Amino acid sequence: MFTFLEERTRRLLATLTAVALLAGLSVIGILAPAQAAVPTNTVAGGKLTWGVIQDYRTVFPASAFMRSATDGATFVNDNAVFPASTTSTWDGVSGSLAFTGSARIGYVSDTSGTSGNYISIASPTIAINGTSGTLSANSVSKSHGQGPEAPAAVRQLATLDLKDAVKTDTATTVSWTGVKVVLVEGAIAVFPKIVLPDSYDAREAGDRLDDLSITLEKSTTTTTVRASAISSAVGSDVTFTATVEPAATGTVTFSGGGISATVVTVVDGSASLSTSGLVEGSATITATYSGSPSAAPSDGSVTHTVTATPTPVSAAFPTISAPTTSLGSVTWKVSSRTWTYYNEKSVTGGVTVSDASGFTLPVTEVVTSGTTSDLKLSGAFRFTWHNTHVTGDPVYYWLQFEDLSMTVDAAGNGTLKGAVSWDSLADEISSSSKQIVSIATFTVDPATLVGDGIARTSLTQVFTSEFTTYLVATGQEGHFVASGPTDAKAEAKKAAPLALVLNGTDVPETGTPGTGTPGAETPGTGTPGTETPGAGTPVPSAKGQLIWGVKASFTTYITKGAAGAITVSGGAATSGAVFTFNQTSKDFNGSTGTVGYAGTVHFTGHAGVLDLQLINPRIKITGPTTAILIVDVVGKALDGASVTNSGVEFATLTLDTPTTDGGVTTWTNAAATITAAGSEAFSGFIQAGTALDPVSFTIGADTVAGETPVTPPATTVAPLAAGTYPNATANVPTALPGGEVTVTGTGFGANTTGIELAVYSVRQVLATGLTADANGTVTATVTLPKNLAAGVHTLSFEANGVKSQVTITVEAPAPAAKQCVANAVSGATLSWGVKSSFRNYITSPTANGSITTSGVSDSGSAFRWTAGTGKFNTEVNQGRVAYAGSVHFSGHGGLLDLTISNVRIQVNSASTASLIADVSSTSIDGVKSNQSGIALASLSLSGTKSTSGSTVTWTNAAASLTAAGAKAFSGFYEAGDALDPVTFSFPLGATVECDASSGALAATGADGLADAALLALAAMAFGLSLVMVARRRRPRVKIG
Repeated sequence: MFTFLEERTRRLLATLTAVALLAGLSVIGILAPAQAAVPTNTVAGGKLTWGVIQDYRTVFPASAFMRSATDGATFVNDNAVFPASTTSTWDGVSGSLAFTGSARIGYVSDTSGTSGNYISIASPTIAINGTSGTLSANSVSKSHGQGPEAPAAVRQLATLDLKDAVKTDTATTVSWTGVKVVLVEGAIAVFPKIVLPDSYDAREAGDRLDDLSITLEKSTTTTTVRASAISSAVGSDVTFTATVEPAATGTVTFSGGGISATVVTVVDGSASLSTSGLVEGSATITATYSGSPSAAPSDGSVTHTVTATPTPVSAAFPTISAPTTSLGSVTWKVSSRTWTYYNEKSVTGGVTVSDASGFTLPVTEVVTSGTTSDLKLSGAFRFTWHNTHVTGDPVYYWLQFEDLSMTVDAAGNGTLKGAVSWDSLADEISSSSKQIVSIATFTVDPATLVGDGIARTSLTQVFTSEFTTYLVATGQEGHFVASGPTDAKAEAKKAAPLALVLNGTDVPETGTPGTGTPGAETPGTGTPGTETPGAGTPVPSAKGQLIWGVKASFTTYITKGAAGAITVSGGAATSGAVFTFNQTSKDFNGSTGTVGYAGTVHFTGHAGVLDLQLINPRIKITGPTTAILIVDVVGKALDGASVTNSGVEFATLTLDTPTTDGGVTTWTNAAATITAAGSEAFSGFIQAGTALDPVSFTIGADTVAGETPVTPPATTVAPLAAGTYPNATANVPTALPGGEVTVTGTGFGANTTGIELAVYSVRQVLATGLTADANGTVTATVTLPKNLAAGVHTLSFEANGVKSQVTITVEAPAPAAKQCVANAVSGATLSWGVKSSFRNYITSPTANGSITTSGVSDSGSAFRWTAGTGKFNTEVNQGRVAYAGSVHFSGHGGLLDLTISNVRIQVNSASTASLIADVSSTSIDGVKSNQSGIALASLSLSGTKSTSGSTVTWTNAAASLTAAGAKAFSGFYEAGDALDPVTFSFPLGATVECDASSGALAATGADGLADAALLALAAMAFGLSLVMVARRRRPRVKIG
């Protein structure tokens, strides 16, 4: 029987020697198959943890030599850990799991991996069905031909028993521990059994391997909610649709608005709930996604306004006032057949009617949220059919449309919604109440979309199933499509094209001047005009005052179209159609500077949905004709999110020549243009570049007779609610690691203390103990960590649950440029003894060896190389010099044979260098190896350099074993162990062009191969000691 102890000693010695002299050895492994398309139940990640088999790990204890993991696999607590591929799927019952990486237990003794004692597992896969499964992998095993061996192949290794495993299912992960692994017949040779102390044997099918553990990370999801209408009446049907991304299975629970929690199954990534049970008021509908076996839970919400139940419609046609403002129009015949069938059309609320084009309804409101625009239409229209065959021509029935609105997204998908009702004087037909329904849909080519997201074109519409269902349910389908041939009915069911024209949001509007509400932009009436101020224009106070109407069309819209209000406080006042603000500070040198004014103008509308405060305006004069209007902004965005921004550069001003009298400087009717920041503060209601109302302002004298300085009343800014994430700003969009950034955050409330500033993804605190100002704004200048990775990072002010955040891009620092001027080196010398203990061992009676040299002198304590040539860059302390000649070590009757030749010194900096050489050897197995450019040692040059004339010398530079060398010693020596010191001299000659080793490119410190020469020395010494031990234990040992 093969003797295991003898084999172990022989193979370990041979392997240590051969591996030490070879570079690029990798673990045996096979590439994973190409990934297929990602299915629905894919996971985000995870891992497989498996010790494989305990007896193998015991015989081959964990070390860098006995363990190898590549391609993402690792060893943790001597268990192989394989990362899960994102192609893995799990549906809660069954799964197909793929893992990456390769792991080896045991050792290989040649570069091809054809010899050794090891088991290698690569790219394992697991199939689970209920409580059972299978484990397969690309696997290979070797036992030096003395026991079972398996060639590299993808094969099933074992069956899995999950019945007794501990399964843990959380919101983000699902895992199993203690999964039983049972060997199958076809994999017996993969796991040769070591019968201690000295033999191999085969295992049997049914043998237990080590238990394994599986962890799967569920995919992160987001849930968004959208309502079928902006608002609805109590009792009306509203559909809420929740979209889960990425698409996943599971359920969504809808709640809020007075409805009971309702669970809906997710289909193709979405779930919908139609309800008529919403209570009056503002309803927040929340959709909570349950998660699935492979997807994490999430939630989202939408706010929906519910109005009072409408009064049932009677035969009397309502009277609706025409709107005072129109942003555009919608023209529609509903259906061409229906238009010709009904013999009377009634309109109200500013709607007009034309036989040629149909009903034209004014657009009174345009609200854009993200990429979706909602339009509100004014008025109502009615189709009436008179029975002309009856005496007196009585009304027989009518169909009415009102409360119409449209929604258009950026992709060109639109919906027309409205309240539909009908009535009849015929006894056999009863009437219906108004019902809000989706009437028709249309699609617009995105190429026809304009800046505000609404198409100015003719839109081909299709009646919705909801509208046609309503007609059928109320018995009106026959009346709506009329009687007649089948083709006529089909024609009636086709929605007529709809023409949409928008004037834009900046349209002339009317109002009443002098009432405290901004009105018509008419010069000479006390209201700011479009160009020339009238006689009634307020004159700024001599003590300093700012006069501004903001935007006449906007203020008119607030009080009329938005049914809102405008209030002033904090020192601001109204004067006709404008607002006045008194001066509170100035820093003005006569040509440039900043002047502050106090007061707040508060705009509200749409039952609180629109909420905007402009606070404490400032004028920053930047030149003779230029200035910036700066304001603080507090309010709500159209999506309901809180907004708090200090120091918004709201508008640019074009200044005419001012007037100056008694130290008082006045500018009148400075043209104002809203900036991008101002437009954002307005939630995009007014687009960047739009003209605002002109601004008049005075910089008051230091003292004005008869006037008392006005101190604005103190206001306290409250913090935003916990969980709010207002935007912050940074002074730069990009920075380098270790660079300085100034960040400003908002939303913390006046004088909030204890604010921290941190950087993410991995949280690092940059500043603590920060304090907000009276506006709840905090600013800090910080230095980014020097180790911050390149990429996008988030800077976050944090206190009391409020996080004000901004992203910044960290760029990788550019490599430092190097001066490429070097000196030629010739006649260089080098003195090095390699390692005195090794030299003594070679010449000792134990090794009975010899040391011979060629082109190198031997003093007995060191070897000396001469005539070295190369280049050295004195500016950057970089260069390389090569020395000819070789040193040959031989011992143990030729079993040990090693030659070190062509030594090079690579100086990397003023303090570091590398010693590089070519190494050739013959292993104890008789395998020859030749390698070039191996880094043997790291040299410390600090304090060793001296210069004499044109010669630079480094004396007794400390030499230490590299990390690669330490691995080669298999623990016999450690990285950092001292070698003999090195002395070398570079005589510097003429200036030459530098190369890669002298500054043109970063020097590698090696010629491209692993550090291996000292590995060979140490491995041989260590291996030969094993030979001596083995010989003492056994009189004969088979070598080779």
